[in-house]
Amino acid sequence: MDGLYIGLMSGTSLDGIDAVLVNINDQQCELVRHHYAPLHDQLRERLLRVLDEQHLSLPELCAIDAQLGLQFADAANQLITRKDRVIAIGSHGQTLAHYPTGPFANSLQIGDANRIARQTGITTVTDFRRADVAAGGQGAPLAPAFHAQLFATHGHRYVLNLGGMANLTHLEGERVMGGFDVGPGNVLMDGWIKQQRGYDYDAGGDWARTGRVDDALLAAFMATPFVQEPPPKSTGRELFNADFLARHLDGRNLAAADVQATLTEFTAACVSQALAGLPPGDLVVCGGGAHNQLLMERLTQRTKRATYSSEHLGVNPDYLEAMAFAWFARATLNQVPLRLAGATGASENTVAGAIYFAPNLRLTVNEP
Repeated sequence: MDGLYIGLMSGTSLDGIDAVLVNINDQQCELVRHHYAPLHDQLRERLLRVLDEQHLSLPELCAIDAQLGLQFADAANQLITRKDRVIAIGSHGQTLAHYPTGPFANSLQIGDANRIARQTGITTVTDFRRADVAAGGQGAPLAPAFHAQLFATHGHRYVLNLGGMANLTHLEGERVMGGFDVGPGNVLMDGWIKQQRGYDYDAGGDWARTGRVDDALLAAFMATPFVQEPPPKSTGRELFNADFLARHLDGRNLAAADVQATLTEFTAACVSQALAGLPPGDLVVCGGGAHNQLLMERLTQRTKRATYSSEHLGVNPDYLEAMAFAWFARATLNQVPLRLAGATGASENTVAGAIYFAPNLRLTVNEP
Protein backbone atom coordinates (compact mmCIF):
# COMPACT_ATOMS: atom_id res chain seq x y z
CA MET A 1 0.00 0.00 0.00
CA ASP A 2 1.69 3.15 -1.24
CA GLY A 3 0.87 6.57 0.12
CA LEU A 4 1.04 8.62 3.31
CA TYR A 5 2.15 7.16 6.61
CA ILE A 6 2.96 8.68 10.00
CA GLY A 7 5.94 7.70 12.15
CA LEU A 8 6.14 8.43 15.88
CA MET A 9 9.33 8.09 17.91
CA SER A 10 10.26 8.73 21.52
CA GLY A 11 13.76 7.53 22.33
CA THR A 12 15.86 6.84 25.38
CA SER A 13 16.82 10.52 25.67
CA LEU A 14 13.20 11.23 26.67
CA ASP A 15 13.38 14.70 25.17
CA GLY A 16 10.08 14.44 23.30
CA ILE A 17 8.11 12.91 20.44
CA ASP A 18 9.28 13.14 16.85
CA ALA A 19 6.35 12.87 14.43
CA VAL A 20 6.69 12.67 10.66
CA LEU A 21 4.37 12.41 7.69
CA VAL A 22 6.05 10.52 4.85
CA ASN A 23 5.09 9.44 1.37
CA ILE A 24 6.22 5.85 0.81
CA ASN A 25 6.45 3.53 -2.15
CA ASP A 26 8.88 0.79 -3.11
CA GLN A 27 11.45 3.30 -4.31
CA GLN A 28 11.27 6.12 -1.79
CA CYS A 29 10.41 7.32 1.69
CA GLU A 30 9.91 11.06 1.28
CA LEU A 31 9.55 13.35 4.27
CA VAL A 32 6.49 15.52 3.69
CA ARG A 33 6.09 17.22 7.08
CA HIS A 34 7.44 16.92 10.61
CA HIS A 35 6.46 17.98 14.11
CA TYR A 36 8.23 17.87 17.46
CA ALA A 37 6.28 17.67 20.73
CA PRO A 38 8.15 17.89 24.04
CA LEU A 39 6.97 15.37 26.60
CA HIS A 40 4.85 16.98 29.30
CA ASP A 41 7.17 17.92 32.15
CA GLN A 42 5.42 15.83 34.78
CA LEU A 43 5.29 12.78 32.54
CA ARG A 44 8.95 13.14 31.58
CA GLU A 45 10.02 13.40 35.20
CA ARG A 46 7.99 10.30 36.11
CA LEU A 47 9.57 8.34 33.25
CA LEU A 48 13.09 9.45 34.15
CA ARG A 49 12.54 8.39 37.75
CA VAL A 50 11.10 5.03 36.71
CA LEU A 51 13.93 4.31 34.28
CA ASP A 52 16.65 5.33 36.72
CA GLU A 53 15.15 3.44 39.67
CA GLN A 54 13.94 0.47 37.59
CA HIS A 55 10.80 0.28 39.71
CA LEU A 56 7.16 0.91 38.78
CA SER A 57 3.83 0.02 40.40
CA LEU A 58 1.12 -1.53 38.23
CA PRO A 59 -1.30 1.43 38.66
CA GLU A 60 1.47 3.83 37.62
CA LEU A 61 2.37 1.64 34.63
CA CYS A 62 -1.25 1.72 33.43
CA ALA A 63 -1.50 5.49 33.91
CA ILE A 64 1.76 6.24 32.07
CA ASP A 65 0.81 3.90 29.22
CA ALA A 66 -2.47 5.76 28.76
CA GLN A 67 -0.89 9.23 29.07
CA LEU A 68 1.77 8.41 26.51
CA GLY A 69 -0.81 7.03 24.12
CA LEU A 70 -2.77 10.28 24.31
CA GLN A 71 0.33 12.41 23.81
CA PHE A 72 1.45 10.31 20.84
CA ALA A 73 -2.03 10.75 19.35
CA ASP A 74 -1.91 14.50 19.88
CA ALA A 75 1.50 14.70 18.16
CA ALA A 76 0.07 12.84 15.16
CA ASN A 77 -3.00 15.05 15.00
CA GLN A 78 -0.87 18.21 15.10
CA LEU A 79 0.98 16.92 12.05
CA ILE A 80 -1.84 16.26 9.61
CA THR A 81 -4.52 18.24 7.81
CA ARG A 82 -7.98 17.21 6.70
CA LYS A 83 -6.67 16.75 3.17
CA ASP A 84 -4.16 14.10 4.21
CA ARG A 85 -5.28 10.51 3.66
CA VAL A 86 -3.03 8.59 6.00
CA ILE A 87 -2.91 4.82 5.60
CA ALA A 88 -1.37 3.98 9.00
CA ILE A 89 0.70 5.20 11.92
CA GLY A 90 3.87 3.44 13.02
CA SER A 91 4.54 4.15 16.70
CA HIS A 92 7.72 2.98 18.37
CA GLY A 93 6.35 3.77 21.83
CA GLN A 94 8.54 4.55 24.82
CA THR A 95 10.96 1.82 25.84
CA LEU A 96 10.42 1.02 29.50
CA ALA A 97 12.54 -2.14 29.73
CA HIS A 98 14.91 -3.92 27.39
CA TYR A 99 16.31 -7.29 28.50
CA PRO A 100 17.30 -9.04 25.26
CA THR A 101 19.06 -12.13 26.66
CA GLY A 102 18.15 -15.13 28.77
CA PRO A 103 15.30 -17.66 28.60
CA PHE A 104 12.64 -14.97 29.06
CA ALA A 105 14.22 -12.21 26.99
CA ASN A 106 11.89 -9.34 26.29
CA SER A 107 11.60 -5.70 25.33
CA LEU A 108 8.74 -3.51 26.54
CA GLN A 109 7.52 -0.33 24.86
CA ILE A 110 4.46 1.53 26.12
CA GLY A 111 2.12 4.20 24.73
CA ASP A 112 -1.35 2.74 24.28
CA ALA A 113 -1.91 2.19 20.55
CA ASN A 114 -5.64 1.72 21.12
CA ARG A 115 -5.82 5.34 22.21
CA ILE A 116 -3.67 6.48 19.28
CA ALA A 117 -5.97 4.72 16.80
CA ARG A 118 -9.11 6.07 18.47
CA GLN A 119 -7.92 9.67 18.88
CA THR A 120 -6.56 9.90 15.33
CA GLY A 121 -8.98 7.62 13.49
CA ILE A 122 -5.95 5.98 11.85
CA THR A 123 -4.87 2.34 12.04
CA THR A 124 -1.79 2.14 14.27
CA VAL A 125 1.08 -0.35 14.23
CA THR A 126 3.33 -0.76 17.26
CA ASP A 127 5.29 -3.38 19.28
CA PHE A 128 7.97 -3.77 16.60
CA ARG A 129 10.68 -5.40 18.70
CA ARG A 130 9.24 -8.51 20.27
CA ALA A 131 8.74 -10.60 17.11
CA ASP A 132 12.51 -10.45 16.63
CA VAL A 133 13.09 -11.31 20.31
CA ALA A 134 10.75 -14.30 19.99
CA ALA A 135 12.90 -15.48 17.07
CA GLY A 136 16.00 -15.36 19.26
CA GLY A 137 17.14 -11.87 18.32
CA GLN A 138 17.99 -8.82 20.40
CA GLY A 139 14.98 -6.87 19.13
CA ALA A 140 17.35 -3.97 18.59
CA PRO A 141 18.55 -2.03 16.86
CA LEU A 142 15.73 -1.91 14.32
CA ALA A 143 17.20 0.96 12.33
CA PRO A 144 19.56 -1.15 10.13
CA ALA A 145 16.64 -2.41 8.04
CA PHE A 146 15.70 1.18 7.20
CA HIS A 147 19.29 2.35 6.79
CA ALA A 148 19.66 -0.19 3.99
CA GLN A 149 16.65 1.37 2.26
CA LEU A 150 17.97 4.94 2.50
CA PHE A 151 21.73 4.70 2.34
CA ALA A 152 22.59 1.79 0.04
CA THR A 153 25.74 2.54 -1.93
CA HIS A 154 28.57 0.85 -3.77
CA GLY A 155 31.05 -0.63 -1.35
CA HIS A 156 30.90 -0.24 2.41
CA ARG A 157 29.12 2.46 4.40
CA TYR A 158 28.45 2.82 8.12
CA VAL A 159 25.43 4.56 9.63
CA LEU A 160 25.65 5.73 13.23
CA ASN A 161 22.50 6.70 15.09
CA LEU A 162 23.35 8.90 18.08
CA GLY A 163 20.19 8.95 20.14
CA GLY A 164 20.13 8.12 23.82
CA MET A 165 22.12 5.02 22.87
CA ALA A 166 24.51 4.74 19.94
CA ASN A 167 23.86 2.08 17.33
CA LEU A 168 25.90 1.27 14.27
CA THR A 169 24.85 -0.24 10.93
CA HIS A 170 27.34 -1.78 8.52
CA LEU A 171 26.11 -1.74 4.91
CA GLU A 172 27.68 -3.30 1.85
CA GLY A 173 25.65 -2.15 -1.11
CA GLU A 174 22.04 -2.95 -0.15
CA ARG A 175 23.02 -5.68 2.31
CA VAL A 176 22.99 -5.26 6.09
CA MET A 177 26.27 -6.81 7.15
CA GLY A 178 25.73 -6.02 10.82
CA GLY A 179 24.02 -3.68 13.24
CA PHE A 180 24.30 -3.32 17.00
CA ASP A 181 24.39 -0.92 19.93
CA VAL A 182 27.93 0.15 20.71
CA GLY A 183 27.22 1.90 24.03
CA PRO A 184 25.75 5.20 25.20
CA GLY A 185 25.01 7.96 22.74
CA ASN A 186 23.72 11.11 24.40
CA VAL A 187 22.07 9.62 27.48
CA LEU A 188 24.91 10.10 29.99
CA MET A 189 25.96 13.49 28.62
CA ASP A 190 22.37 14.74 28.74
CA GLY A 191 21.82 13.43 32.26
CA TRP A 192 25.01 14.99 33.60
CA ILE A 193 24.45 18.48 32.16
CA LYS A 194 20.84 18.37 33.41
CA GLN A 195 22.05 17.50 36.91
CA GLN A 196 24.89 20.02 36.98
CA ARG A 197 23.60 22.97 34.96
CA GLY A 198 19.89 22.44 34.37
CA TYR A 199 20.14 22.16 30.58
CA ASP A 200 18.58 19.30 28.63
CA TYR A 201 21.67 18.77 26.47
CA ASP A 202 25.15 20.14 25.79
CA ALA A 203 24.50 22.25 22.68
CA GLY A 204 27.32 21.70 20.22
CA GLY A 205 29.40 20.07 22.98
CA ASP A 206 30.34 23.59 24.12
CA TRP A 207 30.44 22.75 27.84
CA ALA A 208 32.43 19.55 27.29
CA ARG A 209 34.92 21.57 25.26
CA THR A 210 35.79 23.59 28.40
CA GLY A 211 36.81 20.42 30.25
CA ARG A 212 39.60 17.86 29.95
CA VAL A 213 39.23 14.14 29.40
CA ASP A 214 40.18 12.12 32.47
CA ASP A 215 42.04 9.06 31.17
CA ALA A 216 41.43 6.95 34.28
CA LEU A 217 37.70 7.55 34.22
CA LEU A 218 37.56 6.87 30.48
CA ALA A 219 39.41 3.58 30.99
CA ALA A 220 36.92 2.60 33.69
CA PHE A 221 34.01 3.40 31.36
CA MET A 222 35.56 1.39 28.54
CA ALA A 223 36.03 -1.62 30.83
CA THR A 224 32.23 -1.98 31.07
CA PRO A 225 31.53 -5.60 30.00
CA PHE A 226 28.86 -4.56 27.48
CA VAL A 227 31.32 -2.35 25.63
CA GLN A 228 33.75 -5.25 25.28
CA GLU A 229 31.17 -7.85 24.20
CA PRO A 230 31.00 -8.83 20.53
CA PRO A 231 27.75 -8.30 18.61
CA PRO A 232 24.89 -8.99 18.35
CA LYS A 233 24.15 -6.81 21.34
CA SER A 234 21.80 -4.04 22.45
CA THR A 235 21.38 -1.97 25.57
CA GLY A 236 19.44 0.87 27.19
CA ARG A 237 18.90 2.80 30.38
CA GLU A 238 18.90 -0.50 32.27
CA LEU A 239 22.70 -0.20 32.12
CA PHE A 240 23.64 3.35 31.16
CA ASN A 241 21.83 5.52 33.68
CA ALA A 242 22.45 7.90 36.58
CA ASP A 243 23.47 5.04 38.88
CA PHE A 244 26.08 3.86 36.35
CA LEU A 245 27.66 7.31 36.35
CA ALA A 246 27.44 7.75 40.13
CA ARG A 247 29.25 4.43 40.72
CA HIS A 248 32.08 5.41 38.40
CA LEU A 249 32.44 8.86 39.95
CA ASP A 250 32.48 7.59 43.51
CA GLY A 251 35.80 8.54 45.11
CA ARG A 252 36.93 10.69 42.18
CA ASN A 253 37.35 14.43 42.61
CA LEU A 254 36.74 15.78 39.12
CA ALA A 255 35.48 19.08 37.81
CA ALA A 256 32.00 18.80 36.35
CA ALA A 257 33.18 19.95 32.91
CA ASP A 258 35.90 17.29 32.93
CA VAL A 259 33.23 14.63 33.53
CA GLN A 260 31.27 15.97 30.55
CA ALA A 261 34.37 15.94 28.35
CA THR A 262 35.07 12.34 29.38
CA LEU A 263 31.50 11.26 28.70
CA THR A 264 31.73 12.76 25.22
CA GLU A 265 34.99 10.92 24.62
CA PHE A 266 33.41 7.71 25.94
CA THR A 267 30.78 7.76 23.21
CA ALA A 268 33.39 8.45 20.53
CA ALA A 269 35.65 5.70 21.89
CA CYS A 270 32.84 3.13 21.86
CA VAL A 271 32.13 3.90 18.20
CA SER A 272 35.82 3.81 17.27
CA GLN A 273 36.28 0.45 18.96
CA ALA A 274 33.24 -0.97 17.14
CA LEU A 275 34.63 0.15 13.77
CA ALA A 276 38.15 -1.15 14.38
CA GLY A 277 39.12 -3.73 11.78
CA LEU A 278 36.08 -3.18 9.56
CA PRO A 279 36.52 -2.31 5.85
CA PRO A 280 37.01 1.32 4.83
CA GLY A 281 33.83 3.35 4.40
CA ASP A 282 32.25 6.66 5.31
CA LEU A 283 30.46 7.18 8.62
CA VAL A 284 27.02 8.76 8.23
CA VAL A 285 25.64 10.16 11.50
CA CYS A 286 22.00 10.73 12.42
CA GLY A 287 20.11 11.45 15.63
CA GLY A 288 20.55 14.35 18.03
CA GLY A 289 24.25 13.63 18.44
CA ALA A 290 24.84 14.74 14.85
CA HIS A 291 24.50 18.33 16.14
CA ASN A 292 27.22 17.87 18.78
CA GLN A 293 30.16 19.43 16.96
CA LEU A 294 32.73 18.29 19.50
CA LEU A 295 31.49 14.71 19.34
CA MET A 296 31.59 14.77 15.53
CA GLU A 297 35.18 16.05 15.67
CA ARG A 298 36.18 13.29 18.08
CA LEU A 299 34.51 10.65 15.90
CA THR A 300 36.45 11.87 12.88
CA GLN A 301 39.71 11.92 14.81
CA ARG A 302 39.27 8.52 16.46
CA THR A 303 37.84 6.57 13.52
CA LYS A 304 40.00 8.16 10.78
CA ARG A 305 36.93 8.01 8.53
CA ALA A 306 35.00 10.66 6.63
CA THR A 307 32.27 11.50 9.15
CA TYR A 308 29.25 13.63 8.29
CA SER A 309 25.59 14.17 9.12
CA SER A 310 22.88 12.37 7.14
CA GLU A 311 21.79 15.90 6.17
CA HIS A 312 24.53 15.74 3.51
CA LEU A 313 22.62 12.84 1.90
CA GLY A 314 19.31 14.70 2.03
CA VAL A 315 17.93 13.04 5.17
CA ASN A 316 17.11 15.12 8.24
CA PRO A 317 19.12 13.55 11.11
CA ASP A 318 16.49 14.50 13.70
CA TYR A 319 13.62 12.65 12.03
CA LEU A 320 15.24 9.61 10.47
CA GLU A 321 14.13 7.25 13.25
CA ALA A 322 10.53 8.43 13.13
CA MET A 323 10.60 7.93 9.36
CA ALA A 324 11.78 4.38 9.98
CA PHE A 325 8.68 3.51 12.01
CA ALA A 326 6.39 4.83 9.30
CA TRP A 327 8.25 2.58 6.87
CA PHE A 328 8.02 -0.35 9.28
CA ALA A 329 4.25 0.16 9.57
CA ARG A 330 3.89 -0.20 5.80
CA ALA A 331 6.01 -3.35 5.88
CA THR A 332 3.79 -4.82 8.61
CA LEU A 333 0.58 -4.14 6.70
CA ASN A 334 2.14 -5.70 3.60
CA GLN A 335 3.40 -8.66 5.67
CA VAL A 336 6.98 -7.98 4.59
CA PRO A 337 9.68 -9.25 6.98
CA LEU A 338 12.25 -6.74 8.17
CA ARG A 339 15.82 -7.58 7.19
CA LEU A 340 17.13 -7.70 10.74
CA ALA A 341 18.38 -11.23 11.43
CA GLY A 342 21.89 -10.36 10.27
CA ALA A 343 22.01 -7.57 12.84
CA THR A 344 20.04 -8.85 15.82
CA GLY A 345 21.01 -12.53 15.78
CA ALA A 346 17.45 -13.76 15.22
CA SER A 347 16.97 -17.17 13.60
CA GLU A 348 15.07 -15.57 10.72
CA ASN A 349 13.71 -12.26 9.48
CA THR A 350 10.26 -11.63 10.92
CA VAL A 351 7.20 -9.54 10.14
CA ALA A 352 7.32 -7.06 13.01
CA GLY A 353 4.53 -5.11 14.67
CA ALA A 354 1.03 -5.49 16.05
CA ILE A 355 -1.87 -3.81 14.24
CA TYR A 356 -4.54 -1.79 16.05
CA PHE A 357 -7.30 -0.98 13.59
CA ALA A 358 -8.96 2.42 13.61
CA PRO A 359 -12.51 2.49 15.00
CA ASN A 360 -15.21 1.61 12.46
CA LEU A 361 -12.64 0.31 9.97
CA ARG A 362 -14.35 -2.33 7.84
CA LEU A 363 -12.18 -5.22 6.71
CA THR A 364 -12.85 -7.02 3.44
CA VAL A 365 -12.96 -10.79 4.00
CA ASN A 366 -12.94 -13.29 1.17
CA GLU A 367 -15.65 -15.78 2.09
CA PRO A 368 -15.49 -19.35 0.75
